[in-house]
Amino acid sequence: MCWYKPFLKPFVSRFIAGETLNEAISYGKRLQKKGIFPIYDLLGEGASRKEETVRIGDRYIRLLDEMQRNHIHGAIALKLTAFALDADEETCFRSVSRVVRHAHSLKIIVWIDMEGSGYTTHTLKMYRRLLSDFDNVGICIQLYLKRAKRDILSLLPDEPKIRLVKGVYPQKSELTYHTHAQINENFKQLITLMSEKNAWTAIGTHDMNIISHALTLAFPTHMEFQLLKGVRDDEKQLLAEHHYNIGEYVPFGEKWEKYVLRRFTERMRNIKWIILSLIGLDKK
Repeated sequence: MCWYKPFLKPFVSRFIAGETLNEAISYGKRLQKKGIFPIYDLLGEGASRKEETVRIGDRYIRLLDEMQRNHIHGAIALKLTAFALDADEETCFRSVSRVVRHAHSLKIIVWIDMEGSGYTTHTLKMYRRLLSDFDNVGICIQLYLKRAKRDILSLLPDEPKIRLVKGVYPQKSELTYHTHAQINENFKQLITLMSEKNAWTAIGTHDMNIISHALTLAFPTHMEFQLLKGVRDDEKQLLAEHHYNIGEYVPFGEKWEKYVLRRFTERMRNIKWIILSLIGLDKK
């Protein structure tokens, strides 16, 4: 057990739906009654060897079947590294395709999460391959990267489903925007681009300034907001009551330590961003 796990226990129920599939399904049913749909993510699963990808795929397929059996109209999210992307790209593609194919038969969307910037090109390549066979697959684009607009424009002819997120706050780099103001401005510009291009859009943010901007735009194809479990619960409910499409990212699994630690440190980092912006140091 991680030495810091006991210190994170108080935060677990806020950010995690539970350690078991049954707990996650029960939470999703309660969420759905509020007019919010779950986007399930299985925590702590990862395959470093090709043989392990079958086991990972089986767990996702069981999740999909339980969603169908319990009449949960949601989505799932997965990371390509959990399917041995680092070990073998073809094995990863076949394994993920198996999950996406099963989800397609159940009319469930599969979101391909974006990981570190070193994986961006590989993830987009894999997404294009999946999109050529299935229409129920979406991709996450991280808007702290300067390449984000170029990536979106390259995908649009194939009618993708795109989730826009800020991404992790990066170190200074010629490849990234590195201030809160720059990232927010890029976010607003690319939301507007998605509206103008009539693209299928998911907006993954808790920033009410960006959410408010999105609400001023028209999205004839589709627009939804996706927020994390345990964050902005009142705002989620208000948006759902006004009949907007609201999804909640619902992680579950026994290996929750790294995820909860990431959420905790992210909240501390966001407080730092707020303080820096208030005293005018965010732009430096």
